[in-house]
Amino acid sequence: MGDPISLGIMAASAVVGAIGQRNQLSSAIKAQNMATYMRVEQLKSQQNREKTQAAMEAAERSRKLTRTLARQRAIFAGAGIEGETGTAVTLGNESKAVSAREQKGADLMSLIRIGNVGMKIGQTKIAGQSAVRGFKSQKRNVLVNLAGDLAGIASKKKGG
Repeated sequence: MGDPISLGIMAASAVVGAIGQRNQLSSAIKAQNMATYMRVEQLKSQQNREKTQAAMEAAERSRKLTRTLARQRAIFAGAGIEGETGTAVTLGNESKAVSAREQKGADLMSLIRIGNVGMKIGQTKIAGQSAVRGFKSQKRNVLVNLAGDLAGIASKKKGG
């Protein structure tokens, strides 16, 4: 049979230790949630920058095509060639087709970059959730371990 004061001190120490561990794990959960939130927000900003960049590049390609077509019309007009038939129309149509192909390629690359950032967002959320689940599991284990410690202390009191 153990000394009641010693057993009480042991029990109190076990409880205080368990509370400390749970508080640390609660802080770790909050820190992980904040880190995940901050990373996701950072990635969303990156994704928005990619979208803005894609829109700016598309607008620049459109301006470039407009300038190219205007130069072609000016060249043909300066040479006395009618701009609405034959070679002039064919050249204008080819310029438009080239620009459209360039735009499709650029759109595809933009979608890939934006999609890659989206995947990183998903991966970040999953990793954060997994870490939080681990911390919560550890918090439950603290209680299980505390129950075992208290049971061991109680058995000492009974003379075991």
